[in-house]
Amino acid sequence: IKVENNPIVKVTTNKSILIVDDEVDLRLILAEAFDLYGYEVVLAVDGQEAVDIFTDNPSKFDCILMDFSMPKLDGHEAATKIHSINQDMPIILMSGYNEDELNDLFDDAILYCRLKKPVRIPLILEMVKNAISKN
Repeated sequence: IKVENNPIVKVTTNKSILIVDDEVDLRLILAEAFDLYGYEVVLAVDGQEAVDIFTDNPSKFDCILMDFSMPKLDGHEAATKIHSINQDMPIILMSGYNEDELNDLFDDAILYCRLKKPVRIPLILEMVKNAISKN
């Protein structure tokens, strides 16, 4: 068996994503995956940092991928504040909570979709691509 060493060709999308998660490993894995697919990636460690970053430059981002359970501001509070700045910003929420608990918290107009953790990287990539294309 012959194995060739072919370099991975990085794609460019000219799209920017804000990834918000307090879990360092998950944040870095997501950043690497989106970077590989050509996205400009900005990271935030909690909801408050996400709101601050977004407020500083709301037109920079094409999509936000956000955890629900975080310190300072949780995903609900951060998504609500971001939505008040830009109602058209697609926000994808990732959570280990069950759907019923989240349905009680969120107005459907705030989120593009919710993903149940653990979630596979290809599904996250597909959901972000769909969210951006519909925006």
